[in-house]
Amino acid sequence: MSVINLRDLAGLVSLPSDARRLPQRPEQEVRTTLNTVRSGAVLCADSYLVIHCSVRGPGKGGIRMSADVDMRETARLAELMTYKSALVGIPLGGARSGIRLDHKIPYRSTFGVVVVAAVLLSLVAGRALSSLSADPRDYS
Repeated sequence: MSVINLRDLAGLVSLPSDARRLPQRPEQEVRTTLNTVRSGAVLCADSYLVIHCSVRGPGKGGIRMSADVDMRETARLAELMTYKSALVGIPLGGARSGIRLDHKIPYRSTFGVVVVAAVLLSLVAGRALSSLSADPRDYS
């Protein structure tokens, strides 16, 4: 189910013609569980990646890290990123990732988890991340 009804939105603002053709469902959804040891404790984090649309270009988005994030929320955020880019004329698609992680974990530990999850999700999704090191020791 789409977050935005483009027909209703077109009545309120001027939409680029290609914005009306954006898909209502994600191109790709990936879920994986990251099991790692951080600061001597075992850490399990569900990780999600949603690529909503890459027709206009690579997916633009971010990472939502929360104790209650799930695939549905991640998909809705990815869809909103697609519309955001299309409405302002940026040649990018929409994507988003989510990591279900307890907010009580110290920041230093979460940074390494984020990097490892990003690399793992990109490998599973078949996308390469050239700007991040694949070695988690670089971030510990």
